[in-house]
Amino acid sequence: LGGVLISFVGFAFIFSIVTARGRALDLAERMTRSQRRIVESSQDIIAVMDIQGGWKSVSPAVKKTLDYSENELLTKNILDTFLHPDDKERLKSALASSKDDVGFTFEVQSGTKTGEMRWISWHLTVSRADGLIYAIGRDITLQKTSEEQAKLHNKQVQLAELSALEANDFKAKFMRELSHNLRDALTGTMGFLQ
Repeated sequence: LGGVLISFVGFAFIFSIVTARGRALDLAERMTRSQRRIVESSQDIIAVMDIQGGWKSVSPAVKKTLDYSENELLTKNILDTFLHPDDKERLKSALASSKDDVGFTFEVQSGTKTGEMRWISWHLTVSRADGLIYAIGRDITLQKTSEEQAKLHNKQVQLAELSALEANDFKAKFMRELSHNLRDALTGTMGFLQ
């Protein structure tokens, strides 16, 4: 009877461990599916790179943003793919000087596969312990274009104001000279008539 009772308790213990493990695996699988859905539906590029900049994984948003497929990038390095030449050295030095596990934002011009230039704002977190760089990239081309247009508009307004001031100065000078010449002519005419 004691052996049966011990067997029953042991069986119940093993059964609870197996079902708890099954529930934990099921929960982990649901969380993994949820995270995969979030990554796949995000408009931002979500990527993992090694410390040298080699792509380890990248979300499908890279296709929409930069026209590259995920498989095309997984064999390449971020420095060799789509960065503007001026930004390569800046990125290298920013990664080298970054603090471990502290994110920073880095804006770069990136070329699409078709050659079009786009602005990407990367939020990068370097984890030297893992030997990885975690990255989220957002297309900010429209924002940068708006900023450039606003700067251009401001310059145009300043030039228009400067032109208006010059026109006012010219008009005042012209009126002074015209008034002076008319007065001289009228004074001479009045003197002649007298």
